[in-house]
Amino acid sequence: MVDRPQQRESVWSVARRWVPWFLALLCLLTVGWTAFVFWVEATQHSYPTVSQLVIAAVNKAAPASPLIFLFAIVAVSVADSLEGMVVVTKRYLDNKLVEPIRNQLREEGRKEGTSEERERWEAWNRRRLEAEARGEPFNEPPPGTEHTEGQEDSGS
Repeated sequence: MVDRPQQRESVWSVARRWVPWFLALLCLLTVGWTAFVFWVEATQHSYPTVSQLVIAAVNKAAPASPLIFLFAIVAVSVADSLEGMVVVTKRYLDNKLVEPIRNQLREEGRKEGTSEERERWEAWNRRRLEAEARGEPFNEPPPGTEHTEGQEDSGS
């Protein structure tokens, strides 16, 4: 599955990468059908020569050629369409299910971050007030300034 635009064939609107699949399916169906008709002709009728058997088998298999061609086109078109529907369904489910959950988790993360930041400020303010109460100078910079970045993490 590819989630981006692809180059498409002009007359037959399928992705270019499906064309080899179409050709392989067409060859497989044509050879299979011809072999089946050849087997039926060989077992049901007796022909004096092999060339007459081949001509009879090809003559009886040939009328099905347009149907085989049409079946191969339809099969590849359906596969291409199903792939497109899977992409559309994935986008829909992402928008309806994944995005709300992602937004909810993002909001919870913001609340948690705000709470942690508030705790750091309250701890800083508590240390400041305790230092003032003891009459000591308090020169610790407030949380979030460039002088305090990483101080809580390093344990100093």
